[in-house]
Amino acid sequence: MGITSRAACALTGAAALALTGAGTAAAAEDIPVHQVPATGTAVSGLAVPGPWTAALRVMSTDTPGEVELSVPVTPEICATTAGNALVRVDYANPGQTHGAAFLNPCGHAVDPAPVTAVVRTESGFTHFTTTIIGSQAYPNAGLPATMGTGSFVTP
Repeated sequence: MGITSRAACALTGAAALALTGAGTAAAAEDIPVHQVPATGTAVSGLAVPGPWTAALRVMSTDTPGEVELSVPVTPEICATTAGNALVRVDYANPGQTHGAAFLNPCGHAVDPAPVTAVVRTESGFTHFTTTIIGSQAYPNAGLPATMGTGSFVTP
């Protein structure tokens, strides 16, 4: 019984994938986050205030002990005074590491804060707080606000 050309191509392709390691990289995945998000104030052009929540999103990376942080927002929030607000994330992995990251959720505050940030939290249980703060050009953006808090497990 001979090998058909289709089977030979499939075997050759499988061998090439195995040799190059293609397709083995772990894709970034959402990490479950248990939180009470920070809540700020968004004022539209009609001067009608409304709440907006700065819920932290945590994604895995290819490097163990590192995560990508972001605060997804809608275009409607970015069109209000909250669009120029920043979010400070303070994190701590007990007994291992701690730090802070500043995020620019809408991306148009003049401060040099990124929309997403990759931070090293080390593997394990990580606690965090989120704080909505004004930017340099708009110190009252998103304010008044209440702090948020939560936790996640870093892979």
